[in-house]
Amino acid sequence: MSVLTTKPQFLYPHSRQFPFDEVAEKIVKAIEKRNWKVPGITIKFDTYGSGEEKYQSVRSITGENFRLYFCRIQGKLNARWNDTAALEEVCIPKQILRVYEDESGPTYYRYVGEDWEADKEWFMNSIKVHAKLNQKSRRYLKYSGDTYNHRAKWLVADNDLWREYSPEGDEPVQINLQRKFREFTAWLKEFVLDYILTFPEADTIEPTVPMEELIPYEGPWETIYSICDGRAAKRITQGKEDPSELEPGERHADIGTGHR
Repeated sequence: MSVLTTKPQFLYPHSRQFPFDEVAEKIVKAIEKRNWKVPGITIKFDTYGSGEEKYQSVRSITGENFRLYFCRIQGKLNARWNDTAALEEVCIPKQILRVYEDESGPTYYRYVGEDWEADKEWFMNSIKVHAKLNQKSRRYLKYSGDTYNHRAKWLVADNDLWREYSPEGDEPVQINLQRKFREFTAWLKEFVLDYILTFPEADTIEPTVPMEELIPYEGPWETIYSICDGRAAKRITQGKEDPSELEPGERHADIGTGHR
């Protein structure tokens, strides 16, 4: 049977680690005010946690020519869970910039193919690793900050020991990171946030994930047993006696191990 679940706590991107973080938060909140429905934009959510300790956030926002992926850690929620609602990867036409909470990188991808309209879906959504080594066509260049614990000033072309393609002709061998941040931030404001703001706000905002419905078991057996370990059995017994004695994340039933 399904059980009623605790409504997740919604997490917003609030980090100010990188220049585009503020506009990312404004984008999420602007879409929320329109009940998560904006023409031409698709929003996907992620829910994680357990028991009475559940969290939810926007995982991706995608339009015809952009994609925002949110999964960067912006702090700890408790001993078990991180807050992963910060913007991690931004894809705008012919460019991708990916940042990391530990200040390593960033990583930048530049489209250098010959048919953007044909390659757009692939560029926005593919994993780009070792194109040259794998004898794939030359459609992107990779640039890396190659630093740890401090932010790079320049992103340098990274052929990864000749496993990726190198710049040719007038293609840049290094890119100023702060200029690139400004470019991405300005693009997000003009073509994403300002577009969203052209639509009216909703009168009411619906929950992003509805509460699960209690579905009674109607099978032939009076009792169903599930195999679990000793720790889970002790937790369930304690939860039946007094749930308040358990940590919020421990207040849930057991999903079993697959063995019956």
